[in-house]
Amino acid sequence: MTTALQPHRGPWVWRGTDLAQTEDWIDPLDAAAIAEIQAAVAAARAAGRPLERLTRADFPLPTLAPRLAAWMRELDTGRGFVLVRGLPVERWGDEAAQLAWFGLGLHLGTPASQNAAGDLLGHVRDTGADPADPSVRLYKTRDKLRFHTDGADVIGLLCLRTARSGGESRLRTPGSATARPSCSRASPGRKG
Repeated sequence: MTTALQPHRGPWVWRGTDLAQTEDWIDPLDAAAIAEIQAAVAAARAAGRPLERLTRADFPLPTLAPRLAAWMRELDTGRGFVLVRGLPVERWGDEAAQLAWFGLGLHLGTPASQNAAGDLLGHVRDTGADPADPSVRLYKTRDKLRFHTDGADVIGLLCLRTARSGGESRLRTPGSATARPSCSRASPGRKG
């Protein structure tokens, strides 16, 4: 006997057209939040540890803690994503912006390796690598990435520079896997 798939219901089931009608999924950082993050970057630098040895305690965010807890709830039991806007990456430069992003991530979970090289912070950019080479991750090429899942509970993307072309990120609601049976099957292919 076959059981019919039932669509999921809940905040994690959404359509892009519905999201276009609201901005409650966007969290713009104000000047006070940016100042606190910048102070945490300075504290992390003062700790003198390499990125992989930093802890949440090295990146103190006492005032932002409730906001980060709200992000975590939204990731865990809400829509499944949050768009955070306002980090002044141009003003801070790459190193400080990356440290800020990594530090925010420390408050959301435990860093995990991004690839076989053990990188905790990876860069999605065209390095000129050959997309036909099976050992090359496609995020290092100019090939378009298909929908895929990454091996982590939380993924953070920070745009340091706008791409000359491409570079768009797309999301799919986790609820679509039941709503669209084709999404629930494993898709053969390469890792992003």
